[in-house]
Amino acid sequence: MPLKGIPTASELREQPTNQTPAEWWKAADKARNAHLDAAGDIAEKGRLDGRDKFLASEQRDYDEHVDQVTRLDHLMANIVRDHPELNEVDRAGVVPPTNGRTGLRNKATLAKGDSMAAWAQANGHIHPEHLEDGGLTFGEYISARVTGRGSKQVRNAMSEGNLAGGGYLVPTILSTQLIDMARNKARVLQAGATVVPMANATVDLAKWAGDPTATWHTENAAVTASDATLARVRLQAKTLMSLVVVSRELVEDAEPVSVDSALRQAFASQFGLTIDAAGLYGTGVAPQPLGVKATSGVTVTPIATNGQALANWDPLVNAVYTVRSANEEPNAIIYSGRTSKNLALLKDTTNQPLRMPDYLDGIARYETQQIPNNLVVGTSGTTTSDIFAGDWSQLLFGVRTELQVTPLTERYAENGQIGFVCWWRGDFAVARTSAFAVTTGIL
Repeated sequence: MPLKGIPTASELREQPTNQTPAEWWKAADKARNAHLDAAGDIAEKGRLDGRDKFLASEQRDYDEHVDQVTRLDHLMANIVRDHPELNEVDRAGVVPPTNGRTGLRNKATLAKGDSMAAWAQANGHIHPEHLEDGGLTFGEYISARVTGRGSKQVRNAMSEGNLAGGGYLVPTILSTQLIDMARNKARVLQAGATVVPMANATVDLAKWAGDPTATWHTENAAVTASDATLARVRLQAKTLMSLVVVSRELVEDAEPVSVDSALRQAFASQFGLTIDAAGLYGTGVAPQPLGVKATSGVTVTPIATNGQALANWDPLVNAVYTVRSANEEPNAIIYSGRTSKNLALLKDTTNQPLRMPDYLDGIARYETQQIPNNLVVGTSGTTTSDIFAGDWSQLLFGVRTELQVTPLTERYAENGQIGFVCWWRGDFAVARTSAFAVTTGIL
């Protein structure tokens, strides 16, 4: 069953008589997240099978789930539009949900699971016209840029987004949907990195540079001042670009939903992988952001002087202990696909799979191909990898909501193709360096 029994936008279009608007919105949000997870599962299966393309049946199912995500985004936006009280605090001080979890109005940062699209809708960044008549889609917008054809809504969006130099600003509703898809593919964001919507190219946030202390007090004695201090963490937007080349026939002749799925998947995949690499390994040297490993103050410890193969779970336990000993609580560990395989192959003395220690219970584990297996530690040669443990909410991911798309209609014309260059801006910063530990030299 292609949609796995998950409700569709059509099935949720009318408000049930036994549901309040907030409950109706939550039902739609639950369905949206289920479709997004299902699409991610399909992509993950192909990756684990070593394929870089979908099977025909997988492509069909993936497209249907992605289409439902878009349709449910529009439905949820329309519910909020028709029931503005969902974004207001009631007399009891309870904030009705705007993303199924917590209110997003005037929220400066987004936690794991918070939607950029929902945040933009809750804070009035979506043009009302883009929510009408089923909503604006990425495929329709891009096709119209090339063919000049499209609905009145699309043509209006095109006129609003003109830029000098042949590029076009993508409407916020489409930009945030694409950012959400990219987030779903980036392990550092799945692990819980905090998203900071950037209204300006530079955003300053406050962080604790030192924790406050407490002392036992003697009656009538002077109170000792706490040594807690605040410091600034700065996000300064860096530019990331992605090039996707597609056939002219796809853009001109295919159904908009097919173009929408193909282009969104391509851009989101490229952005997701690049975001992962930047969050982990960004050098901080322009134009790159500064990632976790290169951030001064993050504990980086080799497993052995010249690297060492995994023989047990000790390196993960030690990394988690390093974070906990600094009074932080890690929530996830990220490592390479090879490390994931080698952990799964660990055996005890009876040749049974080696059980993971209880010490690691409750800590999620993610693998990514953006952690390489060709790093050098000591005399190891280009053979080692890294393990990252941390409280990933302390990794800040700054996001500018604007995307710019430049069609390249001449460069690939001789092959009957069109190129699209997508420009996006954002940055990474570590809020608390003590919340992370990196183990190097993993063979």
